[in-house]
Amino acid sequence: MSDPTWVIARLRERCPELPDGGYGASQVGQTLKALGLDDKARRRFLATAPGIQSEGKAAHKRYRF
Repeated sequence: MSDPTWVIARLRERCPELPDGGYGASQVGQTLKALGLDDKARRRFLATAPGIQSEGKAAHKRYRF
């Protein structure tokens, strides 16, 4: 998973976009897990991949990319 562009493209394909924009954190996490990233790798990817922004907390957390 060295190419963040490829991973983000897979996230856009597999995750439903929320009505007010962005993608739900739970769905993003499940998709990253299905792509083979473990917990640590998912956190690292979401924190360091260019163009990913998070907003909200807990059940209302979403990612925009």
